[in-house]
Amino acid sequence: MSYSETMKPLGDKVLLKKLVPTLDKKYGDILLPQSNNKNGSLGVAQVIDLGSDAEKMGLKKNDYVLYDYFSVYHNNQEFVITRVENVFLSLTEEEANDYANNYVITV
Repeated sequence: MSYSETMKPLGDKVLLKKLVPTLDKKYGDILLPQSNNKNGSLGVAQVIDLGSDAEKMGLKKNDYVLYDYFSVYHNNQEFVITRVENVFLSLTEEEANDYANNYVITV
């Protein structure tokens, strides 16, 4: 699925763009697979668009959020649609990037 400006979530749905980790690997780093991530049930994403009911919940376009990773069908897609009730909290851009990269352990 690719995002089109003509796509508009309806009702309580939110269109999210998943954050991809930017791994600054160094010699000696241990990379843990996503399945070993202690926060594996949460995803981090940027809000691309909101349905009319989702706007009432205080989210805005371009907010960074934590969402229930298992509430959506991923299939290696960049964008996902979920209900606003599956969005747990809003983050700053720095917090979102830190969270997305949290499975790199430097030794």
